[in-house]
Amino acid sequence: MSGSIYALLIACDFYFPNITEDETMFKSLKGCVRDITRIEEELLKGRLNVPPGNILKLKSSNTGAGSPPEPASELPTYENIIAKFDELINLAKAGDQVYIHYSGHGGRASTNFKELKGFDGIDETLVPINIEDLSTRYVRDIELARLFKQMVDKGLFLTVVVDSCHSGGMTRGGNRNDTMVRGVGAVDKRCRPLDSLVAGRDELIKTWQQMEASSTTRGLQNDSSGWLPDPKGYVLLAACRQDELATEYKFNGIDRCGALTYWLLDVLKQTGSNVAWKQIYDRIFAKITTQFAQTPQLQGEVSRLLFGFDDLPQSYAITVLQYESARNRLQLNTGEALGIAEGACFAVYPAGTTDFTQTDERLAVVEIDELGDTNSWAKIIQESNQAQFQGGEQAVLIDTGVVATRGQVHLIEEPPPPPTADREQALTAVNTAIASAGRGFLKTAAAADASNYQIGINEDRTFTILDPLGKPFPNLRPAISIDEQNAAEKVVERLVHLTRYHTIQYLKSPETLSPLAGKVTMEIFAAPADAKSDQAPLNPQPLSIIDGMPTVGVGERIYLNIRNDWDKTLNIAVLLLDSDWSINQVLPPKNLGQTITLEPGQHRAIWKAPRAFLPPGYQEGFNTFKVFAATTDASFRFLELPALDNPFRSMITRAPLNPLEQLLADYNADQPVKRGMEFDAEVSKEWTVLELTLKLIRR
Repeated sequence: MSGSIYALLIACDFYFPNITEDETMFKSLKGCVRDITRIEEELLKGRLNVPPGNILKLKSSNTGAGSPPEPASELPTYENIIAKFDELINLAKAGDQVYIHYSGHGGRASTNFKELKGFDGIDETLVPINIEDLSTRYVRDIELARLFKQMVDKGLFLTVVVDSCHSGGMTRGGNRNDTMVRGVGAVDKRCRPLDSLVAGRDELIKTWQQMEASSTTRGLQNDSSGWLPDPKGYVLLAACRQDELATEYKFNGIDRCGALTYWLLDVLKQTGSNVAWKQIYDRIFAKITTQFAQTPQLQGEVSRLLFGFDDLPQSYAITVLQYESARNRLQLNTGEALGIAEGACFAVYPAGTTDFTQTDERLAVVEIDELGDTNSWAKIIQESNQAQFQGGEQAVLIDTGVVATRGQVHLIEEPPPPPTADREQALTAVNTAIASAGRGFLKTAAAADASNYQIGINEDRTFTILDPLGKPFPNLRPAISIDEQNAAEKVVERLVHLTRYHTIQYLKSPETLSPLAGKVTMEIFAAPADAKSDQAPLNPQPLSIIDGMPTVGVGERIYLNIRNDWDKTLNIAVLLLDSDWSINQVLPPKNLGQTITLEPGQHRAIWKAPRAFLPPGYQEGFNTFKVFAATTDASFRFLELPALDNPFRSMITRAPLNPLEQLLADYNADQPVKRGMEFDAEVSKEWTVLELTLKLIRR
């Protein structure tokens, strides 16, 4: 590291008596001051050697008296919180590290910015201790967005930890003797001041609009998306999702601490400096989700080194959630809804591992034997002498396990064109490559068997791949000549890609038997020509139907909407299967978490008037949107695929050398693992999937 480190620590244990419209209240807490005291002593001073003068603090201690003991200037009121942010911004210089830690209540209030969020919109808030006074303002998400952007624009390297309820969307309520939660579920709809000490209204609105989440995909050119503020330039670690409660608990049986803060410090004690925030998060996630109904969230520059400046390349791996010693098995954060099948094998590495080439570092090899939707149990079939499991270990796929269903390939030897020795030799080479390099995804079909793919050779000596009816698949680029080096292997790689693509395309849940069936809806509309890129169209129109399919022309705007009609909050992810044979997760965008939540009766516009897009040279194509809805959080990015016309990267001329290569080849970026054209799922109560396909044309 270079530069200095500055910190702002805010802890709200004492709250003045208050009551909301629904007669709930922000009660005083007992673990928040302890949180920031430990952060200051163990992390900032003990590990990072931050000078005391670089640490700014606001706190309200709960001594049981009618007021906190701290002087008024040190209490976390709205005015003091904004003043400390300003002081911090003025103190730190470009290149400095800034750490912000908030422990206290989070809340939700009717938005002060209806032009941005709508008449019924909600602002996620930090709650000052004197919120009982209706002249007191909340610290609103739009204000925090502006403050964070000021720091990023100044060149500061910002890390924010929010240990409070609803903090996954930006927001500690229920009591037990050993447990409290930080926040209330009600929305404060009472009138409060509209002005802000952070910036003028126009400036706040402008900043929020600039920071709206955006994602550009190959299939849809996205002008703007208003889903979430984009945490660009900083790391945000939050205690829970916006529909959950953040816990403070007596971990030692005596003193309460926030669960996020406790496990953050615990994980850091066991972690070196050459580790990314994503790796820290994986261990925290495993610890918290197996103890509490709370899902911590990590957003922003998740690959940034811990209190560093550089990014650590991320390796995709499954997180181990817990160890069950009695049955000698591990619970993994993956399952049927992500394409995993019973019998799949994973290599387990220590938490924080980034180099999966060192097979001697493996702790164990496990095999899925109790398949769940998003969490599964795996028996340990190999174990090192040094193996100890605490949760947070990393598991990478080494064997997909499924061999029963495969893409069947017919080799077309009949004319036209007339068979020749070199053409026969080329088809024989493809047949050999299917067996040696198909990785279990393919097999050659017997003459009497049905096939998924047909392989022939054109008059120009290039291979052609046709569907079962003999129609060539469109947009397979570049053409592969039989005279090319490794031509057969390239054809097989293309077939493997198509099989993986079609596997996800046909991935379905048992819709008619699932309690989620029909509870999630998706609609796509045509937007008027005058629709603005930053506003949802007021009068979206039905799409035109051509040859029985909803159709949109290149450059035309469309509007995608999703609604949750179930009585519980759902976790949503959307994949786009594109006409260039790529699969990209488009909701949420990268660095904005694994899924987004939809509360009961809530609907979301995913894109606001994007333009339909085809890559250059493509005359038509098809986009399929697949919406995954689950009752638990899970990453669906494992189902992503690159475009088929990317520069050829041979992964099948040799076997993968290590588990990471196997992971990339078979499961993550170039996956999925469920092979074949059908998905034989058992009755599922935790997830569902729906889809809609558009035809894209050049009018």
